[in-house]
Amino acid sequence: MTSVFPDVHEEEVAHLARTLELLESRIEALTGALDGHDTDYNDVKSYMSDNRGEIDPAEMYQNELILRDIDARGAHAMRLRERLETMRGSPYFARLDFAPDGASAAEAHYIGRQGLQSAEGTAVVDWRTPLGGMFYEREPGRASYEVPSGTIGGTIERKRQFKVENGRLRFVLDTAEAIRDEILLEEIGRTSSAHMRSIIATIQREQNAIIRNESDGTLIIQGVAGSGKTSIALHRIAYLLFRRRGRLKAENIAIISPNGLFAEYVSDVLPELGEEAVVALDLAAVARGRLERHRLGFTDPIDPVEPLGPGGAAARERARAKSTLAFHHWLERALDEAIQDCFVPRELRLGNLRIDAEELRAHFDRLSALGVAERLRVMAEHLCQRARSESPLFSSAPKVGEVVKRLTAMLTVKSARALYRGLFRREDAPTVFRAPGPGLLEWEDVYPFLFVAGRFGGWETDQDVLHLVIDEMQDHSPTQYAVLRRIFRHDMTILGDVAQALGNTEDYTLERLGGLFEGARVMELTRGYRSTVEIARFASAIRGTAVTTIDRHGDRPRVLGFDTPVEEIDRIAAEIDRFRSTGPGAPNGSVDEGDPGRLAIVTRSRAGARELHGELSERLEGVVLATADSRGVLGNDVTVLPVGLAKGLEFDEVIVARASEREYGAEAGRSLLYIACTRALHRLTLTHSGRPSPHLPGDETTVEP
Repeated sequence: MTSVFPDVHEEEVAHLARTLELLESRIEALTGALDGHDTDYNDVKSYMSDNRGEIDPAEMYQNELILRDIDARGAHAMRLRERLETMRGSPYFARLDFAPDGASAAEAHYIGRQGLQSAEGTAVVDWRTPLGGMFYEREPGRASYEVPSGTIGGTIERKRQFKVENGRLRFVLDTAEAIRDEILLEEIGRTSSAHMRSIIATIQREQNAIIRNESDGTLIIQGVAGSGKTSIALHRIAYLLFRRRGRLKAENIAIISPNGLFAEYVSDVLPELGEEAVVALDLAAVARGRLERHRLGFTDPIDPVEPLGPGGAAARERARAKSTLAFHHWLERALDEAIQDCFVPRELRLGNLRIDAEELRAHFDRLSALGVAERLRVMAEHLCQRARSESPLFSSAPKVGEVVKRLTAMLTVKSARALYRGLFRREDAPTVFRAPGPGLLEWEDVYPFLFVAGRFGGWETDQDVLHLVIDEMQDHSPTQYAVLRRIFRHDMTILGDVAQALGNTEDYTLERLGGLFEGARVMELTRGYRSTVEIARFASAIRGTAVTTIDRHGDRPRVLGFDTPVEEIDRIAAEIDRFRSTGPGAPNGSVDEGDPGRLAIVTRSRAGARELHGELSERLEGVVLATADSRGVLGNDVTVLPVGLAKGLEFDEVIVARASEREYGAEAGRSLLYIACTRALHRLTLTHSGRPSPHLPGDETTVEP
């Protein structure tokens, strides 16, 4: 693919060769520097060891400082070398010819994932710089960008895009747009990967606006299926790490992911962009340490799509009730009243100082922004100071700890556990509290309890995390968000799709979800890039909302009906054989060399996935079952997994198994089907025995017997 003259192509081939040569020389220089650091470090250590008894303390201290300095310089060189090594296969992806005002000619700037310096200046511009940003934001003509010293204006004379793979120039395109459609189609049409890839070469203008947003502390990204929202959030993190180098480190950023499988899937994006991996968290990990001080554990969450055991219906109803906005509003109101009632003051004497009950009540009420324990501590400090000032000669001045004990004795509730249980004895309680065992909470009580514990004993805030990323925002409850906002009191990037709820929490609208975060900015991604037009149209018909997608075409989705479950499984096995022999059938034929692609067989529930995996394993070899804690399974060619684990992932081909009325007949099945179908890049098949799901659109499918 090329849109430039042959001589221009040859010039770019030669420039690429020079850049790769420069890159290797820089890597070799850093490798030599690292070897030198190792030698210097070992020499100093040997000297200190050989002369341990003769070195005075001052010299020993000086040698320790030298070792620390060598360590620091070595770590810096190592990080720089690792960043440069990510450029080896493709040092850049674009060229921007920019003539600043007053310049006699334009200068060619090559843009890549990292910056690369030469003796003459900058050989490759980092995509995150303001100059690199013009490639995504501006068309040829007048343009400007901001630098610390002010604004640099000028003219963009040329924009050129490249495809460089394994050090070879595949094509060159001159363009007036940010990203030419043929390049975007080329990238999207590739086979899927076991790990999410970076998208710096194909970032769209609306995506770039989110990535480079530095003005909003809390940013909510609502993106339709396949809009790249998770990738955009990760690229935003890479951008912020670059822009705030020295103030923000990877260890200061945490991502709350839905499960371990998804966390592994996205784990390569930041290292691919030359940044260190950030902290991976989940809601259970956040809660576990904070519950230890209360000597509490918790059960597994209630899955809204799994088969119910004894008492399961009641447990599911409790879980549903505690996940709503109405419950959280009740919890806040009931807790305010309970905290007000739990303090019953009586006259307090501290030496010659007498404080009556009314004054203590007024003081307690004035501190309503604090937790109960914090209020009592502040009150005690204030009263002790008053007692000392009013009776300076009083021989035994009151101690703060003693006063806290006396004030605590005025509480009718002595612990967060007792306070939480008491709330559900109110007549207006919307649901009930059930302890599954001694020292255990149901998962759905964990974050409501933490909210109560924070208001009672004070919040245990996280001092290390300066930026929190929350993925799959539609699957977290209002109370979970209320707790997270108080634990992580810094910037947040929150992302998801309100149309992809699993049914285990509040049925959010975007406006309602945005209202949970004061001052947050909501930005929307409305165009899908994952699926073909035919698959996107089919999925949109299930959901009942239209989605704009890139103009990439393929086969129409197929709905295959069978008389018996055995016939259905036999056909799924046959489809797996067909996939393994012919590949995913990407419409543009862009199958990565040596990579046959990936097929997902998606079921409604985990139990259904285990059952189907067992039946397929009796017929075929190499079919893998994915679980929430699976590692490395996405590298297999055929994977069976439930729709809850499939969220956020993508596969070349998807078979939605058992898409029947029995499995997906309820209204909640509409969202589950939509999620399952939008995992497919190139080909989609749905199978069922018995009646099909009523949510399937008959006019958008190819129906086969």
